[in-house]
Amino acid sequence: IFFIIIAEKNEFRIDSLHDSTIWLNVCVRAVCVANLTQCRVLIGAVTGSFYAINCKDCVFVGAAAQVCVFVFDGCI
Repeated sequence: IFFIIIAEKNEFRIDSLHDSTIWLNVCVRAVCVANLTQCRVLIGAVTGSFYAINCKDCVFVGAAAQVCVFVFDGCI
């Protein structure tokens, strides 16, 4: 499954996905991803915080002013 998110929002929450690719191609204030398994997350500029919670075997690529990681297993 491949998701492309293009919108003019300030905050995004992505939750409960498995074996997916998420591409967030906008500058946003905050992003929270939670409960992801075997996903690829490509994120443009985050001017505030990027939160990743309870993720397993995922790949994250992006830039953020602050990165907060909780319960990671096998992610890069």
